[in-house]
Amino acid sequence: FDSILGVTGTLSTLSDKEMSVIETEFKLLEYTYMPSVYGDSKLDQTLRPLVLDGRARHHQAVYNTIADLTKRNRPTLVYFQDEEAMDAFANSDYGRQLAKVAVVRESSRHVSHHVEEAVKPGMVTLFPSFFGRG
Repeated sequence: FDSILGVTGTLSTLSDKEMSVIETEFKLLEYTYMPSVYGDSKLDQTLRPLVLDGRARHHQAVYNTIADLTKRNRPTLVYFQDEEAMDAFANSDYGRQLAKVAVVRESSRHVSHHVEEAVKPGMVTLFPSFFGRG
């Protein structure tokens, strides 16, 4: 290739081995790093994985995170391993406390409508991992 355009911020994070592949296999030897036109990342780097004992503690932790975000009127999308885990949370004491919540399934019709609704302020949307990225 003469050039590759549009690498989304990952070029500067590649390991030495990955950079070596780009240089030897693709023969790319010059790089230009451009700042994002969208500004600095707004990703919350303070969120860390939690290891919890028991389903109830897990549901409580999920609920607490959702409650914190919805207090700030933020839309909240929550992805679960599968529909069984999603339903277990939705039907738990914590899940039933959520006011503005939508549950989206693989079999749901009008998924695009649910996605449009999911980004509205204060909305909570539960998805199985089927809809997750990667």
